[in-house]
Amino acid sequence: MEKVSMKDVARHAGVSVATVSYVINQSRSVSAESRRRVMESIAALNYHPNTVARSFKTGRSNLIAFVVPDIADLYCSSLIDSIEKEISAEGYQLLLVSSGEDAEKERKQLTILENSMVDAIILATTQVKYADLEKVISGRIPYLFIDRRLEGCPYDSATINTYDAVCEAVEWIIAKGHRKIGYITGMPHLSSSREREKAYQDVMQRHHLPTEGLVQTGVVHRLATSTNPMELITKGCTALLAGNNSLTLDAFFRLAKAGHMPGGNPATGKPVQSGPSTDIPSGTEIALTGFKEGNALQFEMENIDYIEQPVTQLGRAAGRQILRRLRDPHAPARDLILEASFKPLEKR
Repeated sequence: MEKVSMKDVARHAGVSVATVSYVINQSRSVSAESRRRVMESIAALNYHPNTVARSFKTGRSNLIAFVVPDIADLYCSSLIDSIEKEISAEGYQLLLVSSGEDAEKERKQLTILENSMVDAIILATTQVKYADLEKVISGRIPYLFIDRRLEGCPYDSATINTYDAVCEAVEWIIAKGHRKIGYITGMPHLSSSREREKAYQDVMQRHHLPTEGLVQTGVVHRLATSTNPMELITKGCTALLAGNNSLTLDAFFRLAKAGHMPGGNPATGKPVQSGPSTDIPSGTEIALTGFKEGNALQFEMENIDYIEQPVTQLGRAAGRQILRRLRDPHAPARDLILEASFKPLEKR
């Protein structure tokens, strides 16, 4: 079968070859009608541009790299989906790279990407400070830092404010009569983890409630976990707050396994206790509050209070911003901040 050329597309669409080139390379604006006809002809003829030749000619590959800590994570997969939908509408493709929450591996990956043909990089960094990236980032291509923000970073960012929602959640737990509340935090060097733990500490301090020994650091990565929420229960905690979705699900299953199904009864809204555990004082009701992240249905969240993050909106906002940056590389850096919301069971 003879290969379809740009001339064939132009002839089929009834436009000039130059117009087809403008549409494909996004090098000059064309009318909406001309763009529609060209795109329809490309689809009808199954035309595939020579991307290598085009990248050398235009200096663009129409590839945007997204470096994520864990592709399998629900939060990351939702971001991937929403960003891809946003940029693909403008003719860009998403190149996925997973750092595995390894700072050194991330720096090596960025070095490779900096020397490749990607047009921009979206980064959910695992670095501690921006200085750790200064020798890696050349400034040649645009960056957008998503979900995690490094102090002193001069690039665009798109994050979610969870401080207020965590404060509201802790206030709610206290209002329910709990005085000993355990907190399970994620990796403490991440900005999101620090923000959420600070909210917990601030509210507990405001109510003169103890936190010493009641904060547990845990990492849940796919099937591996380093958390043990039952240790907090043996210290007298009657409520637990988990600092991200993975930690929430882990705590849910561990409490259930110990004989205490977290959350409430769908019919009454009252906490469910499936039976006593040797690790938990008899009659103790354990309340679990956590984070719901991602678009996938999670039945574990149906009967507990949770904080919901606008993950899809974050991905779309990030996609739009990186496209704006590609169109206008010298515009001032933008910090996009979305808001998480606390959604207690009784009000859903």
